[in-house]
Amino acid sequence: KEGIVTAHVHEMKLLPPEDGWSLLCKKATMNAEEERNAQDLKDIGMKIVEK
Repeated sequence: KEGIVTAHVHEMKLLPPEDGWSLLCKKATMNAEEERNAQDLKDIGMKIVEK
């Protein structure tokens, strides 16, 4: 017996850089205060986000 195979494709768009940075901070489990203190890391983080 052959079954029917369906695939759902969801196209994703790039996040704006600031949203990407915010998401990266959340995934790094940084709270709002830690994020403010990590501004020196933001340049590196933004390079990661842009990729």
